[in-house]
Amino acid sequence: MTANDRAPPHGQNVTLWILVAIAGLASFAGILTIGIFTMPMVYGGAILLLVRPDRTRGVAIMLCAVAAPPVFVAWLNRGGPGLVCHSDPPYGIACGTQLNPWPWLGGAAASLAIATVLFLHARRRDATKKSGTT
Repeated sequence: MTANDRAPPHGQNVTLWILVAIAGLASFAGILTIGIFTMPMVYGGAILLLVRPDRTRGVAIMLCAVAAPPVFVAWLNRGGPGLVCHSDPPYGIACGTQLNPWPWLGGAAASLAIATVLFLHARRRDATKKSGTT
């Protein structure tokens, strides 16, 4: 039995990486409270998934999951950069400073681009393994 025979099915690997990514995001969001205690478990889960035989796809899945929060931050700051005011009928006018959304979108796009390259690399590697060429 080789190491590849013991690898979990692709769907299970994706599910595990998504769970680690969600746990990591939740730990990061609560870093000042419970996150400091849960972050080591997230790191442990990521390390266990990285030492698996099919780690290229796992890293690509993690990069896709990491791209979601910056897209959300960019969407929340879509009126920025600078001072943005909104009228709220019961309360009047509310103003707040918003960030520039473009660096957030750039980071998410870079993460997705790297993930795409890793997926394509893993796909080509699997195709060469199945055909028997190196």
